[in-house]
Amino acid sequence: MFSDATLVDMCLKHPRTAEEFLTVSGVGQVKLERYGERFLEVLRATQPNAAAKENLPQLTEEAFLSEVEIDNSPLQISRVADSVNAVLLKYGKPTTSGLKLNNLMLDNGYLEHTDDGKLPTESGQELGITTVRRDSGRGEYTQCLFSAEAQRECVRLVLQSAVLAE
Repeated sequence: MFSDATLVDMCLKHPRTAEEFLTVSGVGQVKLERYGERFLEVLRATQPNAAAKENLPQLTEEAFLSEVEIDNSPLQISRVADSVNAVLLKYGKPTTSGLKLNNLMLDNGYLEHTDDGKLPTESGQELGITTVRRDSGRGEYTQCLFSAEAQRECVRLVLQSAVLAE
């Protein structure tokens, strides 16, 4: 129901109200309505750990590269962003998004704009970016899936984009 990144942000923010719950990364109106009250009950019954926010460890390149979870199964870019964000949030860093990761992959020549959306270039295919056709109910579309190596490249590109300096 919630990604690791959302749970990390929830623990750091420790929301007590529906309005505060909506500030958690990955929580929107639908998830608030479905799960919010049950999570808020637990959060209200526990005390936030103030030291957790004050004593955030420094995120090093080595820690970032080793802590982001790489899945051996091909993932859609939003799932890669969730894995990256779980680490960024843990260290109090600004998060990324699937769109930002896609743009990094575009800027580095792994994806290209086509009439059918953003698709892998030859170097993207060599990296392990594949495509599948999906039906959204409103029509078919092509979705990119990122192999473990392509996920690692996304992590390296986030690292190079100076996210650790912020």
